[in-house]
Amino acid sequence: MLCLVAAWALTAQFRSVDLRCENLPEPTCIDSVSPRLSWRTVSAAPDWRQTGYRIVVSSTSQSLKSDKGDLWDSGKVEAADSVDVVYRGKLLTANEECFWKVRTWDASGRASSWSQEGKWEMGLLSPEDWGASRWIGSGQSGPAPFLRREFSLRGPVRRARLFACGLGYAELHLNGRPVAPGVEREAGYTNFDKRVLFVAYDVAPLLRRGPNCISASPEAEHRNGSL
Repeated sequence: MLCLVAAWALTAQFRSVDLRCENLPEPTCIDSVSPRLSWRTVSAAPDWRQTGYRIVVSSTSQSLKSDKGDLWDSGKVEAADSVDVVYRGKLLTANEECFWKVRTWDASGRASSWSQEGKWEMGLLSPEDWGASRWIGSGQSGPAPFLRREFSLRGPVRRARLFACGLGYAELHLNGRPVAPGVEREAGYTNFDKRVLFVAYDVAPLLRRGPNCISASPEAEHRNGSL
């Protein structure tokens, strides 16, 4: 028993936290097929330094719990890198969920336990990923449009993402509730002759079984003529 306690104490002295993908915690719209992964290590030792790491990335949370990296297993890499480590696994596809974790080694060759689970989601990577989506609205100058659409769901929803793209700022509502409360001016203003930005939202909590309604209107300050 004493030996087991001692071994636990050695591995518990440091652990990796604050897992990030593209410098974001659990982002929902990554548009790079080689995203950059980062983490921090906390340690009780003031002179602690990392000498190695191992990253495991899986397509499901269950697979990750089994230490299986069906998307990528870096193996043990002898390096001090912990910021912007490039993903080098299987080719990632649009809307794919990626679950990952990391463990590190110290200067004495001791390994930490695995970090807690991190996650990122791929966004839309090419024009083809928009599928049958079409521009809506007249495209003519004049009064700002108010767009509204009703739809129905036959059962509960596990995962739902709303991708929104428009020429200018907009307010989006789902079942009367703002899709992004407290967030101003998305998707952002650009030179629309060159590029048009889009944003992604997790809207599963706003959906319900049966009838639903989604609406979009210009952002309030923009409607009033302010940029």
